[in-house]
Amino acid sequence: MTQTELPPSSRRDGQPQGRHHSILAADLKINGDLQSRSQITVEGEVRGNITSPEINVKAGARIRGDVDTMNFVLAGHVDGHVTADKVDILASGVGSGSITYTTMTILAGGIFEGELRRKATQPPATEPQPSGSSLE
Repeated sequence: MTQTELPPSSRRDGQPQGRHHSILAADLKINGDLQSRSQITVEGEVRGNITSPEINVKAGARIRGDVDTMNFVLAGHVDGHVTADKVDILASGVGSGSITYTTMTILAGGIFEGELRRKATQPPATEPQPSGSSLE
């Protein structure tokens, strides 16, 4: 019998590596920091900082701490500093503290009290040369 090796980018369950999804159940309370290379969905309570590419805070869930992510969806509560490229505060979402973002949406009914800071955009890599100029 021969053994077949799996490619390094796949797992036995057929899911690509790095595409895991951690769900913190509604009855779960965590005191401490969390860090993941995959999506985290919070249904319970976290007292600590969270770092993940995507964080989804469900209605009834709460984070008390700082959040660092690319995509942040808030339907529950967050108290702390959020740094994200994309922030969506849904109708049931409530936040306080500060948010540093690239793009942000707050739906009707969503609440945020605190400081909002838009991330600085990158300047052009090169400046255009005036017409008629020559490079020597």
